[in-house]
Parts: sequence; structure tokens; C-alpha cells
Amino acid sequence: MRILVIGAGIIGSIYGWALSDCGHDVVHLVRRGRATALRDSLTVDMLDLRKGRKRHFHGVYKLAATESLSPADGVELVIVPEHYALAETLEEVVPAAGDTEFLLLTQNWRGTAEVDPILPRTRYVYRYAPAPLAIPPTEHGNPGSAL
Repeated sequence: MRILVIGAGIIGSIYGWALSDCGHDVVHLVRRGRATALRDSLTVDMLDLRKGRKRHFHGVYKLAATESLSPADGVELVIVPEHYALAETLEEVVPAAGDTEFLLLTQNWRGTAEVDPILPRTRYVYRYAPAPLAIPPTEHGNPGSAL
């Protein structure tokens, strides 16, 4: 699946890396002038708790970045992670995305009133995705818990 992640900050980069690691074709839409700075790669050093994965991952994410989007790019899903200017971002991205569907992972607790005039409800899923999904036991006696 070809996935576009809005931004290449810490949250977008982690989502991009994890999806790329699962075999998806991921590209990050970044501000003008930023793609060149990201062309080399990002070093990833994290605890990966996904089932069947190594617990501690240290490696390189070859982040693919673009500064533009068009329907001809063939993007099948747009992910908008943790974005505080959600309406402004959607106003810019939706026309360039064609009929692509959106996954909005945001902390906007005001609901979908600002999204609905820009993007039909049939084209998006709106969800805040907490992380981690589980807290592992620690050496200090924390038994761990599921969230």
C-alpha cells in the first residue's frame, strides 16, 4: 500500500518507519525546503513492542520525503498524525489527494465539525491513537498493564 504521512516529526516518523518496516511504500509530505535535509535517513533507536518484533530496534529509516502531492502519485491512504493545525492542513492536502482516504490521528477534542466541511465522513477515520498499547513490566517491580 502506498501511504502518505503528513510531516516528518517524531510521531509521523515513527508511524512511517513502522509501516515501512511492515512492507508498505511510505512517503512523508514535508514543508517546502525540508525534503533535502531529510534525504539521507533517520536513525531509529526505540523499544518496539509490536508482536513478533525485536524488543529493542536500533537502525536506519530511509525516509522518503516530498514537498508536493497530486492525485497521480497513487497514494492510497493519508495519515495525519498529531496535527494542531488540522483544518488548515486538510484544506491544503485534500484537493491534491484525489479520492484518497484519510486516517486522522489527532488530539483535537473539539470533534469533527472543522473536518466535515473539508473532507466527507466517508473518506476518513478520526481517532486518537494512544501509545503504548501496553506498559511492560519494569525491573522496579511495576507489574505492567494494558491500556
